[in-house]
Amino acid sequence: MKTAQKKFAIQHSITLSHLIRVLGLESLPEMPEDFWQEQRVQICVSDVEVLDGLEKEYALLGSYYQPTRQCAMAVAEDVTLCAWSNCIASYIASHPFSSGTALVVPQPKGEAFDYYYLLILASLIRGGIDAYRARGFSEEEIRVALVPSVRDRVTISEEIRGASGLDRGGFNWLLHYAKALVFPAGIFNITPRVMYEPGILLRHRISGEWAVLVLSGKFHRSGVQLGSGGCMDEEGAFDATLFETEEALIGCAVSADARVFPERRVYLKAEWQEIARRGDGIVGIHIPRGARLTEENIRESFALAFRLSCERYPEVNVRAVHCSSWILDPQLGGLLGAESKIAGFGNQFLRYPMGGDGTAVYHFVFCQSRPDDLTTLPEDTTLQRKIKALYLDGGCIYITGGFVADDSLIKI
Repeated sequence: MKTAQKKFAIQHSITLSHLIRVLGLESLPEMPEDFWQEQRVQICVSDVEVLDGLEKEYALLGSYYQPTRQCAMAVAEDVTLCAWSNCIASYIASHPFSSGTALVVPQPKGEAFDYYYLLILASLIRGGIDAYRARGFSEEEIRVALVPSVRDRVTISEEIRGASGLDRGGFNWLLHYAKALVFPAGIFNITPRVMYEPGILLRHRISGEWAVLVLSGKFHRSGVQLGSGGCMDEEGAFDATLFETEEALIGCAVSADARVFPERRVYLKAEWQEIARRGDGIVGIHIPRGARLTEENIRESFALAFRLSCERYPEVNVRAVHCSSWILDPQLGGLLGAESKIAGFGNQFLRYPMGGDGTAVYHFVFCQSRPDDLTTLPEDTTLQRKIKALYLDGGCIYITGGFVADDSLIKI
């Protein structure tokens, strides 16, 4: 009997409830006992031959290959851990992306398991490669999508935590690749997806004027979502819930600097066409580290992203190009100057506030978690110095949403 077959045979002699008790896990209602027994998708996480083949063909892990291989061998030595690892990989492979990111996947203790999340991911990548092929991606396009993204995300995880291996946040992001839900287009990474953010994009049927509204939310008097960093005081707060009739949308105005104010405006449906809102398909824009944000690169990448999303993800039915990120916060233009590349990128969007506690910048700008003492933050770049000064002064950079207002980048 082959190694993989032995592992599955052992697995079927253990009940899921027993395994959960042995590993000290809480009950997992999203993974019922019948899935554990049936193992509808059989993946052997500890099969080093599969890992070796993947590395030989794609050079996916690079310097992370050997420690990941050693982790596979350590998992193989623990029958219970191996059975659990096979099950969670199989569950993730056979369920929607959101189910995989929500699944409890505890990392085993010990240095041998530093690369456990990367091992689980590697066991799923072959399925992702098949999914990319089915969508029409070439072998070279698949390689370009996978290799730098996987390696870079592990590097970022290690920089932020100061420890070896991939963290859970990085694992969740890389699951996009295991499902073929992300691809590179020019300088960006793209996720054609259903919109969950609260913005609505409108276009005037005659003049071509653009407008953005928010669906709902309680807002601080400053125009930022109540409860966001520095916006806890309820004095002057207001409800910005959108009202809709058969004839019109009635919503609070959103200013050019992405702030919502109490004044409401009526948008007659006979005059204004709705382009996209929550529940519609969008081209999600993600900016990798080191992206060269020149005007030409940005515009070419937007066009390529929109075209490929329409061609290769037709079921999403994308209607607009959208981004939600701290990098869209209009405050950055004031900090860095209107001529800065970050400000230029943000100006491509019609923006609206989403709020947040301001912690996103710590990972992306400072490559660390929020320190207890903000004075210890590095000042190696202009961006770091400006944001550090803002935070020391009690300020905050917020997550901001935005649509690209361009007739060539919408689908009506």
